[in-house]
Amino acid sequence: MEFEINFLTYKKSTIFLESILAKARHLNTAKVRLISLLLLLGLVTVLLGSFYSKSISRKTTRVVTTGQSFLKVTLEKEKMANLVNLLLEVQKKRIAWWEKLTSISELVPDQVFLTSMELQEERSGGGAKREENEQLVLKGVVVNAGGSDPSQYIDKFMKDLKSNPSFMAGLDEPLLVSVSNSTGSHANVEFEVHLAKRVSE
Repeated sequence: MEFEINFLTYKKSTIFLESILAKARHLNTAKVRLISLLLLLGLVTVLLGSFYSKSISRKTTRVVTTGQSFLKVTLEKEKMANLVNLLLEVQKKRIAWWEKLTSISELVPDQVFLTSMELQEERSGGGAKREENEQLVLKGVVVNAGGSDPSQYIDKFMKDLKSNPSFMAGLDEPLLVSVSNSTGSHANVEFEVHLAKRVSE
């Protein structure tokens, strides 16, 4: 009986061993499949990563190009804005002579004749605080009209200048600098009026 038991034990051991080997073969096949699947997934991941990397690189290049274009446009816009501001500043400082000449031709009384109209520069101060101011200088003559007072014509001319906004635009109030009688057979009165150019703020 012992022999049978041993045989049975041997047979049971063999069956057990064969089942373990079958399971091992089955496990090896599963492991191979799992490893193959993992390798395949790794390969797919690398390929997709490479594809998306190129796509991202292209998109990054497009974004950088777009950003550079935007920066160029922004810089050009700033240059244009600075130029427009400069032109507006120059225009504010500019005197509209055609308006002034038209206005003054309507303001001058019959007995008053303008002999000169010029823009003079006046320099004051020294060193770094040197200032240049411009002023409009009007010189004229009042023709003596049969005993009437010439000062009334000069006063009327000064009042008319002050009250005319198109002539006074960009200028301070007129200042009568000199009045003198001319010499000669005709006793005329010469005068000089200064209008300082207003400093824009």
